[in-house]
This record gives sequence, C-alpha cells and structure tokens, in this order.
Amino acid sequence: AKARAMAQKAEEEEDDDDFAADARQALRDRAAKTDSVFADDEERVALEGHRAGLYVRVRLEDVPRSFFDERDPARPIILGGLLPHECTPPSLLTARVRRHRWHGRILKARDPVVF
Repeated sequence: AKARAMAQKAEEEEDDDDFAADARQALRDRAAKTDSVFADDEERVALEGHRAGLYVRVRLEDVPRSFFDERDPARPIILGGLLPHECTPPSLLTARVRRHRWHGRILKARDPVVF
C-alpha cells in the first residue's frame, strides 16, 4: 500500500498532459471499474481463474513413493500440461522460466533443463 501510494504520487508529479499519463489514468480507471464489479476475491477467482504470481496448493494422488524417496528438495518441480494437439510430434513448446525469490542460483542460458 505504501509503495502504491508513492508510485501514484510520483505519477502525479509528472506532466499530466503527457500520453503516458493519459494511458496510466485509463488503466487506473479500468482497474477501478473491474474492482467495483467483483464483490470479493472468491467471485473473481471463480470467473477469471487464479492470477499470475499467486501461490496455489496442488494435491497429487497416486504418486509412487519412489518419487519422494529419490527427490532432491533443492531441485524444483515444474508442473504443466499440454493440449492434445501439442503432444503430436514434431511440436515445439515455448515457455518462460522465472527465478523465484527463494532460489539462490540463477538459471543461465546454457544450463540444461530436463522435462
């Protein structure tokens, strides 16, 4: 809340007849209108789904015990899925992997990634 207030104050100090200022104001108006439509977060999640960057709890069933016995906690598990038409060879999947704030090492361009 404090950072948002500081950012808004900095935006107000900028020249208001600027195109960027008009665009920011339009975004703020659209966000306010969207927030006024949804009564609570549960309704928003039911209609829009979970927003990017939120943590979700995933419950896995029928996972073999060997998965947990041999798993290294230092290596993250990446969950994802493919649509039926994406499974047919040859197909290329484009993905973006971002660094998590708790993970100490940054993934470099030539580091191997095994899926």
